[in-house]
Amino acid sequence: MNLIKRLPAALFFIAILIIALLYYINRSYYLISLDFTKYAALWIVEAAILGLLYLLVTKTKIKIRRWHAYLIILINVFLLHLTYSKTTAFSEDYTIIKSFTFLGNVIITQMSLFLVATFIIAWGGTFLKILKIKDLVKNDHLNLFGFGIIAITFLLFFVAYIGQFNPLVLWLILLIPIIPSYKKTWNWLKDTTVSEIDNKYLNKKNLTLFFLFSMLISMQFIGALKLFPIGYDASKTYQFISKGIYESESLISGFQAYNWPLFTAFCAKLFDYFSISIYASHLMIIACFWIIFTLAKSLLSLPLRWLVIAILSCTPILIYFGMSDSKVDLAFLFFQLFLIKLILDLPNVDAIKGAEGIKFLVLIGITLGFLIGIKYLAFFYLATIVGLLVYRKMGLDASLGIILIGLSMIFGLKLYGLAYLQFDNMDRWVIFAVLLFAGIFLLYKSVKKNEFISIFKGVSIIAIVSMVYFSPWMVKNAKENGNLSFSSLLIGKENLAPLNFNYRYLDNHDIEFQFFPKHRRTIESALSGIDIDSLSDRRKFQLWIQEVNPKDIRILNSDKDLKQNEAIDEEIKRYIGYDGDFLNYLTLPYDVTMGSAIPFLRSFDFGFWLLIFVPFILYFSYSKKRLLAISLWSIGFLALLIISIQLNFYKYGDRTASEFINLVFQDTNGFVSSLSKIFLTPILWLFTDLIGNHREGILNIFEKIPKSFTLIFYVGIGIFIIRKIHKKLNPVNSKLNYIIYTASVYGFFWFFFGNGIPGYALLTWLMVVVFFIWFIFTFLKGSGKKLMSRTGFALVLIALTLQFISSYTNQQNNWERSENLFSEAFVNTFSNSTLPETNYDYYGKEVDKIIKTINHNKQDKIYKISTYIGFQIDDKLNRCYDDDLLQVFDRTSKLLVHPEDYLKLLKSKGIKYILVDLNINQIDQTADKSLIQKASNFAKILNLRDKIRLVGTNNIIEYTNPQTGQVERNYGIYGRTVKKGNIACFEIL
Repeated sequence: MNLIKRLPAALFFIAILIIALLYYINRSYYLISLDFTKYAALWIVEAAILGLLYLLVTKTKIKIRRWHAYLIILINVFLLHLTYSKTTAFSEDYTIIKSFTFLGNVIITQMSLFLVATFIIAWGGTFLKILKIKDLVKNDHLNLFGFGIIAITFLLFFVAYIGQFNPLVLWLILLIPIIPSYKKTWNWLKDTTVSEIDNKYLNKKNLTLFFLFSMLISMQFIGALKLFPIGYDASKTYQFISKGIYESESLISGFQAYNWPLFTAFCAKLFDYFSISIYASHLMIIACFWIIFTLAKSLLSLPLRWLVIAILSCTPILIYFGMSDSKVDLAFLFFQLFLIKLILDLPNVDAIKGAEGIKFLVLIGITLGFLIGIKYLAFFYLATIVGLLVYRKMGLDASLGIILIGLSMIFGLKLYGLAYLQFDNMDRWVIFAVLLFAGIFLLYKSVKKNEFISIFKGVSIIAIVSMVYFSPWMVKNAKENGNLSFSSLLIGKENLAPLNFNYRYLDNHDIEFQFFPKHRRTIESALSGIDIDSLSDRRKFQLWIQEVNPKDIRILNSDKDLKQNEAIDEEIKRYIGYDGDFLNYLTLPYDVTMGSAIPFLRSFDFGFWLLIFVPFILYFSYSKKRLLAISLWSIGFLALLIISIQLNFYKYGDRTASEFINLVFQDTNGFVSSLSKIFLTPILWLFTDLIGNHREGILNIFEKIPKSFTLIFYVGIGIFIIRKIHKKLNPVNSKLNYIIYTASVYGFFWFFFGNGIPGYALLTWLMVVVFFIWFIFTFLKGSGKKLMSRTGFALVLIALTLQFISSYTNQQNNWERSENLFSEAFVNTFSNSTLPETNYDYYGKEVDKIIKTINHNKQDKIYKISTYIGFQIDDKLNRCYDDDLLQVFDRTSKLLVHPEDYLKLLKSKGIKYILVDLNINQIDQTADKSLIQKASNFAKILNLRDKIRLVGTNNIIEYTNPQTGQVERNYGIYGRTVKKGNIACFEIL
């Protein structure tokens, strides 16, 4: 009997052990980084400074003010830069002046943004004063900061629209509210600089955790300082938009709505220095930490809040957004959290009524409208926020009813297309009907009749106001497109029409296309059996078909054989998997946690917090009366782990344990990694040989399950889990309930519409970390479950230690240069001059030559296949055609009798240069290797040396010189590659 009673606890520990073990196997850079602690000396110095700081605080009567905290971070920036400079390529000519110069650049950039933030606070105060809302919205700095950005960005749209986005006008706009809001501005300046810190907060725990945070954030202050963006999405879209606005001093055509790039361009244009735009996007991580710290105030003590911030500040995916890829995700996250804060700050559930209540709903609508203008993923967040409001006022079932109705509308209106998902009509209408009926049922049973009108009014106000705030973008896009279709309202028209080589275009350029069997049968049938090949003049026949029977031409262009493996499908499948919808969603939490979709990539790593919490929740629900139920749940969870492990290891291919261990540890031979190999080899043998390489059997059944059943099934499971958690947590802390509700609901929307991309689920992951820390250090400590609390504490300690150490190693897992935390080119440039201009040393001399060549004549058009240097193309909107996943090439070349004629087609569009990423095939993990095949076919085109000329590349080859007979090495493509480059440029002859 004792054994049975201990079964849940035993299964709990087994699950915890398996998750932690698999996590560190799949995220092996944590273990490997223990062999590369080249910054240990710096940590010792930092520890000594911390000790001195503690003595200074406790043994003297010195008043500690807020600006002292900033000074500590700057000291850390200086020390880290000094240490880094001594270990990198530019150490030979290093002087201490360079560290001071770099620090000066950091301070100038940050003070510029602090000045902007100060005036933004004034804007927020003026905005709330105009609205005259007093009781429902606090006038704290966070609210003023958020509403200030929202208000001024709305105005910036019209300024840029009329082409007046110049420093003089922008400074006049920024200064408008300084007089009416001078008190709030002064309070902001005082509170953030000279205000004293109460001595009761200056204890060992708080100081240690803050100092840890200061060490980590100093890394981000260094890495964020760039002359141009280096991340693919930032350079192709987000910062590229900012650059376009910055240079043209007006809005640019095309793209989805771009509220955040508009704001960052504003920050840069004020000081006429574009690097500030990049820094502003990265620095939003501070705003995110600020609002998380505030939201957790009523849940966690001060040391625990600093523990949350310390964990988050060394989390790989946040490091990636904070110092690598300057996208919009941090701004998007901040305003998601901002909406939660607005709702949780409400004094009581009945406060939303009367004029004040309407004004509050208007504010929610305005914030949602702004959020939609950052990223269209916010359409799915609208249902989450409305659900949270209903939850606060009318309970869980009413909110779930609203969520289900909102989810049904997504399918009824085909809004799932915004997430690039596809459903056939049968699945779509089945999902719509079932979810709508379930939502109405939940509302009917939990809401009084007179409350229906209240819900309808509230939802209508929020939806209408959010669309009013967003409407300027819709007007702009509709004007560019010349019509009012749904897609035309959301996406503007680009200056260059997308490449379109259809039948008519091929025919007009005298290039023969191929008739596929299906087309031949259709056309011969239409012509009463005439054999196409018997016609003497094929050219006349093609023209005749074009004139007489246009339906057949449409058949050719829409043939299923030509539409398979569409680019967007490839992009989604790369993240979410290829094993059928039911299995992909079943194992999605595991796959995202372990990084099995795109393995060993730190920028997708948010830690094991989400997955590790499942067994904690199961054990949390433990009750003697439900012993069997809890045991079955635990066994079911372990079974799910086994399925996930099987699919996970299958994605790496049929490898033996020794082959897999080499893949995991990337042939590193340090002490810790060698020890880990010895320990993990037998475990990996179990996973690879006994579990990972067997996929036949019952798993194949799941692949045939319809999408409609898949979605409805998971909706049911999600509702069941949310209700169970709500029931258990309801008496604990209402604010905690609301946070977990929001994280759960938004996580559920991400589950279906986030394509498995971890960056889209930041909100859920952050809230889970807060919940986990509360659960371990507050709830379990009070309930007397010492075993679980100690286990949780050990997990937190291990994770924090390994994350901190790995933060100081190369983010690209280049262990030969683990000291290379940042871009040497950027750090070197900012160390030698104050506010330097654009420098291409980051790419190297060969790529610099390519950039200068393609920008020599700004009339020359370019055909671009991926590559990070699209940002550097001058006047890109008017001269660059993107075919990043070779979809245009693939579909067009299949139509051609002679595939090499594709070069003729490019030339007919005025294209002179082809810019190609040499590593494009490495991102292909599709079952049929479609992208690899397309890249291989395109490589054949690039080998036509009589029709194309290599302009430049950073790829190094080895070849035999025909004149000397000697083996030589040089930059090139045509030979045996000895050092893989990542870019090549060709000129069409």
